[in-house]
Amino acid sequence: MNKIVKGKGYLIYDDFLTEDEFFALQLYMQFEDYQHVHSQGWSKSWRISDGEPLVSSSYIYSLDTMATTGNGVLITAGIDILGQKLNAIIEPLREFLGQEWDAFSLTTFLYPAGCGLGWHEDDAQYQGAYIYYTHPEWKPNWGGELCVMAAPVKPSAGLSENIYRASEDILRMSGISSGAVGPEFGWTLRERAISEAGIGSLIYPRPNRLVVVKPNYSHCVKKVEADAGDHLRCSVAGFFHQSR
Repeated sequence: MNKIVKGKGYLIYDDFLTEDEFFALQLYMQFEDYQHVHSQGWSKSWRISDGEPLVSSSYIYSLDTMATTGNGVLITAGIDILGQKLNAIIEPLREFLGQEWDAFSLTTFLYPAGCGLGWHEDDAQYQGAYIYYTHPEWKPNWGGELCVMAAPVKPSAGLSENIYRASEDILRMSGISSGAVGPEFGWTLRERAISEAGIGSLIYPRPNRLVVVKPNYSHCVKKVEADAGDHLRCSVAGFFHQSR
């Protein structure tokens, strides 16, 4: 890796893998099994207008065993390349994110033209998230940028202003708790915070780039433009969490 950039809410490592490691991970991803993110029903991490990216099974890397597993099976090649490389920078990651995690997930994603991921924060159970770009090339007109707001938001920012203020009687009638997050009707607390702040960072999906994002920082993936043609925005992404 030849460059490290620390910004408000994010940390970037460029040229994270060696050339051989990068190519080996790309070969692995070509033969991974994928399904559309909504294949089992509406996955509400994505808005209906975000399109249908492709997603693989998820794998877990444990700091205790220093190994990657999937469905209880030990993985020693392919996705494990990234797992071992992330393990090699555990101390700076913990300095940036905090100490309260002992594992991270690894999931591959393919975003064709027209696909993105709307503004969100990662679940409170996670200590942070990362994305690693694996496409062999990417041009500025192809879109797919990661945008990160410059300041954290309060928990439950995904709630609409209306549901946040809803009385217990209304919640009881709906059968939905005050902590539920679903399709948004009206302004959300997040949207209000983004609109009022209006300042953040745009991070280009440069090949062989690792981006780590702190909890509670609103971020999104801009849609891949039609100019990308058949080129896919390819990545491995995951969350840092406590497994025990």
